[in-house]
Amino acid sequence: MIGASSRHPFSEAFPPALLALQQALPVFVGCSLAMVAHRATGASYSIPGLAVLLCGIAAAYSFDRLIDAGRNLPPRWLRRALAVVFVLASLGMLLMAAFIPAHCAILTFLFSVVGLTYSRLKRLPLAKTFLITVLWTIACIVLPLQSPAVQSSLLTMAASLALAVSAACILCDLKDVEEDRARAVITLPVLLGARTTCLVTAALAAVAAVIAAWESRIGLALGASLLVAASCFPRLLQRNALGTIVVDAALVLPGLLILFHLV
Repeated sequence: MIGASSRHPFSEAFPPALLALQQALPVFVGCSLAMVAHRATGASYSIPGLAVLLCGIAAAYSFDRLIDAGRNLPPRWLRRALAVVFVLASLGMLLMAAFIPAHCAILTFLFSVVGLTYSRLKRLPLAKTFLITVLWTIACIVLPLQSPAVQSSLLTMAASLALAVSAACILCDLKDVEEDRARAVITLPVLLGARTTCLVTAALAAVAAVIAAWESRIGLALGASLLVAASCFPRLLQRNALGTIVVDAALVLPGLLILFHLV
């Protein structure tokens, strides 16, 4: 336990509003990527499916933050808030799962198993990047939409989305290098170091931006371009809350542009 006389630098460095924003942003990322998928496919939204997606994101991230805090132990108020969010989001996901198609319910179950065992699965080499990329790409296309038809626009959107998510995931790993190395969690920053990792992520995000721009998905192209720009500032990305917020904000941007009819 961390006593009052030894406050953790994580809680000292960032105000409560910033910490709360960091925890909430993955849900907004889910909204944003679902909007990108909707725009690309033209498929109608499934409200229960969208609810399952967002509740699942909230539950998974809250659970992982609670059980795998390590050195970055959140303040007590945030731990309590995360516990409440995990319980409510899990209940919401279970409730809404009764109203989604069978294949979506099966995916939800599989995603839940991965979420509950993620702290162990991510110890496999490069599993953090692979698992998050696959889960986010599939979940944000399949769950919130009503049977999107498999077509070239869907495949190219999925490719650019997967590349952008992969780049974002790797950039978020920059802040965890010391802890991942101590726990034998093999990530790209652990293997290559910050500078080379940023070059790799910049390349991934640049390809995502080119594919998105070629398909006239300007929002996704701009979001991926922001990830390229973020890759130029590894020191910023290595800061606990701030680095994550910058990366997630890049993935929230496409949804905001769609929401306000700017693209």
